[in-house]
Amino acid sequence: MFQKISIVLLFVFVSLSTVFAEEDGSLLGYRYLGPSDLGVGNDPNVLFVLEQDAQQLRKVDVDGQTKPVVLPLPILPTRMSFFPDKKRLAIVGNGPRGVLLIVDAETMNIERRISVGHSPSDVSVFQDAATPAVAKIYVANRFDGTVSVIDWNRETEMKETVRWQTGREPIALEVTNDGKYLVVAGQIPEDDALDPDIGARIRIFDTPTGDVSVVRLRNGAMNLRDVALSSDGRYAFITGIVGHFEQIPSQVSGGWTNENAIFVVDVHAKEDANIFYVDDYSTGAGNPWGISLSDDARFLAVAHAGSCEISLLTMRKVLNVLDNRPGSKGMSITPPLPQSDVTMPLQFRVPVGLKGVRHAVMSQGRIFVSAYFEDCVLKIVPEFDEPVPFVPGLVIGLDTLDWPTKRMGKRFLNEKVTEENPPLRFRELPRFDLMKGAKFHRSYARLGPEPLWNNVRHGEMLFHDAQLCFEQWQSCTTCHPDARSDTLNWDLLNDGQGNPKNSKSMFLSHETPPAMATGIRKDAETAVRKGFETILFVHLAEEDAQDVDAYLKALQRVPSPKLVYDTDGSAVLSEAAKRGKRLFDGTAGCAICHPAPLFTDLSKHDVGTLSAGDFEPFYDTPTLLESWRTAPYLHDGRYKTMKELIVDGKHVNTNGRLEKLTEAEIDDLVEYVLSL
Repeated sequence: MFQKISIVLLFVFVSLSTVFAEEDGSLLGYRYLGPSDLGVGNDPNVLFVLEQDAQQLRKVDVDGQTKPVVLPLPILPTRMSFFPDKKRLAIVGNGPRGVLLIVDAETMNIERRISVGHSPSDVSVFQDAATPAVAKIYVANRFDGTVSVIDWNRETEMKETVRWQTGREPIALEVTNDGKYLVVAGQIPEDDALDPDIGARIRIFDTPTGDVSVVRLRNGAMNLRDVALSSDGRYAFITGIVGHFEQIPSQVSGGWTNENAIFVVDVHAKEDANIFYVDDYSTGAGNPWGISLSDDARFLAVAHAGSCEISLLTMRKVLNVLDNRPGSKGMSITPPLPQSDVTMPLQFRVPVGLKGVRHAVMSQGRIFVSAYFEDCVLKIVPEFDEPVPFVPGLVIGLDTLDWPTKRMGKRFLNEKVTEENPPLRFRELPRFDLMKGAKFHRSYARLGPEPLWNNVRHGEMLFHDAQLCFEQWQSCTTCHPDARSDTLNWDLLNDGQGNPKNSKSMFLSHETPPAMATGIRKDAETAVRKGFETILFVHLAEEDAQDVDAYLKALQRVPSPKLVYDTDGSAVLSEAAKRGKRLFDGTAGCAICHPAPLFTDLSKHDVGTLSAGDFEPFYDTPTLLESWRTAPYLHDGRYKTMKELIVDGKHVNTNGRLEKLTEAEIDDLVEYVLSL
């Protein structure tokens, strides 16, 4: 009687959808909200929730009595940040043609709008208390590799004054309270994959001059997500992963393959200061995502999107470690912290159970947590005895709130909400007693009706779910952020030992069989199932595996930052790329193995790239779509840039074609390939 409808648009690294899910043969309409960021305003009882999928900002009282105010946004939002006086919010998003919005937090009106760069991923605001009518706003343009510096004035228009180069994929940033430094985290490494010190970068900008210092994190540092600063601005804390690519991933136990970490950079000294691993020796804290400093500067609150929990790191103990490290220059200047905190554990881990725990903020002793896939907000209220007894080592406790993975399975959040924008009514969950002297009261509130996941949404959740992994160390997104590549070389066991291969993007993997660099898997369906078995060490039910397939098939191409825009707003090739296309199809002969529309002939070839670690010379022809974001290049990632691949690797030199190209023609060819 009814036709099943599923309309899904996945853009950049999130899904924006209006979906319909089927339960027992009936049709239920539901619009995903996707709470992706949150913050507390001047009134500590007012919570602001950025709902990515619904494209709206929600302002809601936590008293559970007042209806929320919901502001529709004209963009697909990614992150938000309060002005320091908390009278306004800066919100960024809109994909390739990025936009910054300024919203009045009191009236919930959009005051200003300005264009920024490609796929803005984060925003931070500096406002001097002595001159609150002006501010500096910094926007990370992820795929431009830049930061937009914007002057805001209450009386005049906003204007972008300069763009600073940040290197690859700036994913998060934060400006110090005094406005002197801007800390920018790049999500993935910028090196060739054969570099033994491959790792992500942190850039520290001197804001008055724009001068930049680059801090290269330790080898294997990747999949960075968020930045928080100590109250004095001395230390930057960055969530991320340490990939042990130098080891054969034959197990995950003990963090053998990946460990979850907080990287620490000394902003003043401009150096890598330390690292805090947030896993227990036997249980991983998969995929640390958002991080923030509590309003009293007593704790760092970390959201673990994969293991569905939050961590609290005790700042007095953290700073004690950092300030007393060898070579440390001076002590941190912080607000008074309880002396009793020296007896606390370094880290508390509190299970949440909700899927998609991506951000947590702590205000007036309460922790508010967003659950992206659940359309929920969680509230956690710690209760500490003073002093909390010291327990050596990392303290962990797991309770019974493990969340079912079945799309229509039993839910412990069984109280239904039917209205579209309900008050934020918190329902109690079982109290969690972590240890003697530390109790955590937990409650949850729905932002709307209970989400009913269709197969794409459920597959996306599974792709990010580290609770599926043995000891919850990692998920698919650990090595494939946004279903793309972590840039590292991994010696997977599916094609023998001793021949590492560069992690591949999963975009179009189902449309371009075979799978893996050597085509060892006949198709992506096989690769997905074997990946869960041999990398996460779990057998995934076929129904769930099909949902992961559906998610990966729904991935949409992100327009290249090399494209230019016509007067009507459509993205087109630049003049250089147009010249490069003619070479691609003609003189260079690239289209022979990379024919449109998928830009692969779906075959294996020997293109003269055999190295000492390879067992055979034949490799699957990869698609060139989105090649602008898949560096480093070749099966072992030996080339950092496309031009190096062509010139140094002589990748188009079949029958002497390379010698026929001038330097300018090679540049045009590269421009075209990177525009796909």
